[in-house]
Amino acid sequence: MPATEPADDDAGLPVVAPLWNRLLGQVVLCPPEPGGPPGSREKRLNELLVFLQLNPWADSSDIIDAIYRGSATAKTVTQQISPLRTRLGNVRPGGPKALPHMQDGGYRLDSAVRSDWMEFERLLEIVVETTPTSHLIAAMNLVTGPPLGTITPTDWRWAKDLREQLRDRVPSAAVVLARRHWEAKKFSDAVEIARKGLWYDSVRQDLWQVAMRAALDGHDDETFKELRRQYFSAVADPDRDPAVLVLTKQG
Repeated sequence: MPATEPADDDAGLPVVAPLWNRLLGQVVLCPPEPGGPPGSREKRLNELLVFLQLNPWADSSDIIDAIYRGSATAKTVTQQISPLRTRLGNVRPGGPKALPHMQDGGYRLDSAVRSDWMEFERLLEIVVETTPTSHLIAAMNLVTGPPLGTITPTDWRWAKDLREQLRDRVPSAAVVLARRHWEAKKFSDAVEIARKGLWYDSVRQDLWQVAMRAALDGHDDETFKELRRQYFSAVADPDRDPAVLVLTKQG
């Protein structure tokens, strides 16, 4: 299981921008200078914010088509955008609104409005294997649970591409970092990171392999037995990799 760079916890971690919302776990709005407390429409405001982060300069028709599936009016959008603007508040005390009023026919968030997913992507190189270990650690620190928490594909039908990106990028980062931890003999760290990746792709064989290998090498019998049980539960027989099956027989 080769890695391009050894894990090095002594290296300083890169600074992560203040987060306004989280997607890599429970979906949460957390503006640094909120203009108001959470309310009954928090779920919809979360959805609008994520859509605007992914679609700069979206106009009312874009929002109607994606979020309301064509069953809304421009007035409805305005009535939803206004509480989001209030909820987000200002970029800084006395500063501009995080969500300015419509400009040139579209909505554009201030560049300071960052999600954990946006920061995760900023920290990673396009080719994940070339990402410095410190950046991988900082990125995986942002992952706190399964993607989009309790938001189902039915809830956010427009977010199919986002879900696919999460399912690809997070496990890819996890397997690279877990392997580096394993090579550095940081076995419990390797297991922890591999498990985070498995939240996003529960059948990815290289994650199961590095997790079990690290548990075995770390002589953590209980963790290994738990991983083995979870593996047989999560991965159907035709999809089981022979190399992983060999590991399951070693404990």
